[in-house]
Amino acid sequence: MIVCSRCGYENQLGHIFCTHCRTRLDFDHVSDQELVRTKKVGGRKWLRIMLIVALLVVVAIGLALWPLPIEAKRGTSADLQQARRKMALMERSDAFPSQVFTESELNACLAAAMEIKRKSGAFRMRSVQVDVKPNAILLSVAATWEPIAAGGVRIGTLDVTYGITGVPEITPAGFHFAVSRGMIGHLPLPGPLGIMIAPQIKAHFKGLRQDYPVVGAIKRFELEDGKIIVFSR
Repeated sequence: MIVCSRCGYENQLGHIFCTHCRTRLDFDHVSDQELVRTKKVGGRKWLRIMLIVALLVVVAIGLALWPLPIEAKRGTSADLQQARRKMALMERSDAFPSQVFTESELNACLAAAMEIKRKSGAFRMRSVQVDVKPNAILLSVAATWEPIAAGGVRIGTLDVTYGITGVPEITPAGFHFAVSRGMIGHLPLPGPLGIMIAPQIKAHFKGLRQDYPVVGAIKRFELEDGKIIVFSR
């Protein structure tokens, strides 16, 4: 600290003029001991900042590896049969332009599609479920990254969970899932960070049109709690 000889204000090192009265500071009376003490204080400040940053990184990694709980209703074989019956009605007759699919029926269809392991590079989806809300859909994914390498050494696989919240939309280009936010484990990814993980997951749903051709005929959605109303015209 450098004390102003005019007003007595204590200025931090680095100032030439007093920040209070703008008088030129007198450096001739600053002792070497004071300079060393100031450097030590500055060093401790940066050390604290580095420790806080390291702690935040550790917390973020812990949240990312903490599996996301999946609250959606799991589908059964009966749900799958019911969903396929509704799809057949929509495909074969204009008399049934809309159908109501429950959350468990949707998850049964997704589980059936996952019987063929979909893999993209080191990313492999193990399960996927949807939780339908009145204004959005939460898509929960359990996946495996394999193998994980560190310093050229393979250390095995890493199991992670993802969550993407958004709304299904029908655009001129076809089906689109508008993402509002994402999560890795319990680590929230707001804004653009949440959207970054969406393409990796969306790529696995391109094959659904082949598994369920009725997807290509969907024109509109209506979301309700635990179910979705699908319109083909």
